[in-house]
Amino acid sequence: MMPYFIFSLFTLFSLSGMAAETFTNSIGMNFVKISNSTSGVTDDIAAKRRCNPLFFEDCGGGGNSAYPGAIDYPLWVGTTEVTQAQWQKLMGDNPSHFKGDQHPVEPVSYRDAEQFIAKLNQTEPGKHYRLPTEWEWEYAARAGSQADYWWGTQAPVCQKGARNGAKFNDDKQCNNTGTEPVKSYQANPFSLYDVHGNVWEWTCSLHKNPYAKKCDASGASGPRVLRGGSWVTDGVGLRLGNRNYYGPGTRSSDVGFRVVFSGLARIK
Repeated sequence: MMPYFIFSLFTLFSLSGMAAETFTNSIGMNFVKISNSTSGVTDDIAAKRRCNPLFFEDCGGGGNSAYPGAIDYPLWVGTTEVTQAQWQKLMGDNPSHFKGDQHPVEPVSYRDAEQFIAKLNQTEPGKHYRLPTEWEWEYAARAGSQADYWWGTQAPVCQKGARNGAKFNDDKQCNNTGTEPVKSYQANPFSLYDVHGNVWEWTCSLHKNPYAKKCDASGASGPRVLRGGSWVTDGVGLRLGNRNYYGPGTRSSDVGFRVVFSGLARIK
C-alpha cells in the first residue's frame, strides 16, 4: 500500500514578490496555494472585459466576456501538468507516446484523468483532488494578466530561457516534435508551468456559454473543455481566452491534465 499522504509545506516567492504556500504530496506532485490575497487581481480588474472580438471562442459565442473573478476559497493548483512518473507511480503503466519521466502524461481522456484522481483520493483519505473548473484554470493561468498571455501581448517563442517561451508549433523553431519535460519554460507569477503549450489540459467543465465557476457532474454527458494549447497548437491558439473541447473518451497525444486540491470540503 502506498504510504499515507506525505505532506511537505514550505514557502516560495512568486514573481509578484508575495510569499506563496506550497506542498508536495505522496507521489511527488507539487501544489501552490492560489487565493485572492496572492492574485494581484482587484475587483475592478476582475470586472473588466477580456473579450477579444477577433476570436469567437473568447467572446459571447463560446466563453465569458469578463475576466474570472477572484477565488474566495482555498485552492491548491498543481504547479505542473501530471507527469509520466507520477502517473506510473499511481496507475502502474505509462500510456504516453512521447516517453520521459518528466514529460506530461498523454494521451489521456477525461475519463482516464478522473480514474487517476479517484485513485489519488483513495490513496490520501480526507483530501479532495479534482480537475479544475474552466473558471479556476483561467484565473490561475492568468495570474492577474488581462492580456492574451500571462506575460502580456508579446507573441510566444520556443526559446526556453525567454519569458514568453512555450512549447507549441510555430513551423520555425518548435515544429511538431512532441512534448517537452515540464518546467522547461518559465512559470507564471503563480509559479505554474506550461499554462501555455505542451499539452492541452482537461477541466471538469462541460462546453457551454457562459462557463460556470463550479464543476459539472462527472457522469454528465457532453464534451469537456480543455485549456492552454499544446505542442501542435500555433501561437494564437495559446491565448488564455482560447477554448477547446473533446468528448470525455477522447485520447490524443497532445492532451494531458493538471490537478487541483480544494481542501477538506468538496466544492460541489
